[in-house]
Amino acid sequence: MKFKGKINEKLAFVPENPESWGSCRERYVGKTVAVDLRMYRKNRSEEQNRYYWGAVIKYFEKETGTIKWDCHKILKAQSLKEIQIIEVAGKMIELVSIGSTATLKTTEFEDYLRESRNWLSLEFGIYIPLPHECPEDYNFNL
Repeated sequence: MKFKGKINEKLAFVPENPESWGSCRERYVGKTVAVDLRMYRKNRSEEQNRYYWGAVIKYFEKETGTIKWDCHKILKAQSLKEIQIIEVAGKMIELVSIGSTATLKTTEFEDYLRESRNWLSLEFGIYIPLPHECPEDYNFNL
């Protein structure tokens, strides 16, 4: 389970949801547990997600006839592709991985949206309206 909270001046963890934290701790009394402590980072916002699927993907799909999930994969491959070369038994092997949009911070997702709009404009001549230009398109449901 994951819990979000703050460390107070006495170095104690203060959870945002104390009830869940308490009941979770009770289940582990007397057991060895692992704790992963790191800074909280906010992933993409709900508004960004609605804009992405309701405008960027919707316009891409409409203009090209490509199904939405393929549109999503194509945009991820354009912006989130990572290529790594490793040596295995004396041979160079190219590893290609595609990142996930779900793990992007809000600022990283804004960059992804901008790159996607620019790429679609250059490659296909598709104009993707900015968020304030198309609020009616935000009603997209997966």
